[in-house]
Amino acid sequence: MSELRELGVFGASEYVKAEFKKMSLSASAASKEMGVSNSTVSRFLSGNDLTPSLAASLNKAFGFDIELLFKYECARKIHETKSLI
Repeated sequence: MSELRELGVFGASEYVKAEFKKMSLSASAASKEMGVSNSTVSRFLSGNDLTPSLAASLNKAFGFDIELLFKYECARKIHETKSLI
């Protein structure tokens, strides 16, 4: 997990946001491609939790690795929990 920290990414949403930026893809365009509402993608990109259905949609539409997405999500939750100690 240290490689995730070295990247400065603490969550699936930050990772996906960076990938969308590389693809020059807006949240609106991504949501259309994924077949989900724009608000679903916007909330996620703003930091809401990754859900299994959203991970599946990201995988189907753009080929995101589901395990990697949840590793990033787990890293974010670990970071948030440690900040409370």
